[in-house]
Amino acid sequence: MVPGESKNNGDALLQEQIVAYLDQELDEETQAHIERLMATDVNVRERVQQLQRVWDMLDELPRAEADDRFATSTVELIAADIEEELRRQQDQLPRQQQRRWLTTGLALALTGWLGFMAVDWLWPHPDEQLLQNLDVVRNLDTYRQAGSVQFLQSLKNDQLFLEPEATHEP
Repeated sequence: MVPGESKNNGDALLQEQIVAYLDQELDEETQAHIERLMATDVNVRERVQQLQRVWDMLDELPRAEADDRFATSTVELIAADIEEELRRQQDQLPRQQQRRWLTTGLALALTGWLGFMAVDWLWPHPDEQLLQNLDVVRNLDTYRQAGSVQFLQSLKNDQLFLEPEATHEP
């Protein structure tokens, strides 16, 4: 914080409160606070008196009356500002629509990709079972020639065919 910044903010607030005090716009509590400050602080009292003199001098100035030209020119200035704002908004409209379409397209693409990934993850792969039974699939012709499973079981029970031993290669 810059030294004196807090003091400047406090001075600005006090100035606003003094102006509101002179305009009789303060609530009772704040008005009483300003009156206590005026009673105890000479600087505050002088600032209030100085602003009161300015207020009094402003009352002595002749009042200017606004004619029809003033009202007309003011309305024309407001209309020009409104037209400029409308023109600016209309210039931005195509960019806003383009952004909206792009955002919608990206959202749809993301949704499609997430849907594809969910189906791929949750849906069983049809070839998965074939891969698990690859040995059976490779020897399917041999098993068909055997005739039945009971025949193959009897051959196994008779120990006519020995299981090949696992060989360990270095």
